[in-house]
Amino acid sequence: MTVPELDIEGVVGDSLKTCQLLQQSRFEAIYQTTTRDKNRLQLQKDLILAHETGVDNLLVFTEDYRITGDSLQEMMFFHVDSGKLNSVLEHLREGHTIDGRELPFQARFTIGSGSSPGGGRMYPNWK
Repeated sequence: MTVPELDIEGVVGDSLKTCQLLQQSRFEAIYQTTTRDKNRLQLQKDLILAHETGVDNLLVFTEDYRITGDSLQEMMFFHVDSGKLNSVLEHLREGHTIDGRELPFQARFTIGSGSSPGGGRMYPNWK
């Protein structure tokens, strides 16, 4: 079962806890996350929590590009896209954080990635 992150104003959900409960009930849980609006440290934190929760399966999307907002920085915040998420995962696989601190584990994930069926047509300045 795929469990997406819940990001609805006024609603609080814990996707990782939901994955943990599903796995305890013998379902294969897949934690679905996005890289948009997150930097490498936030992604690392989420992945460490996933590992500590016992989640082994990830489905990662870059998410859609914003084409509205007050400024370009607000519109396009992509520190890491799903293709570059591997740099964060590589460190965790080796047992340390992105800043070199040793972790008491080596995180192993099965990873899936997705893309928009519309391709680059919906993204600004992409042809």
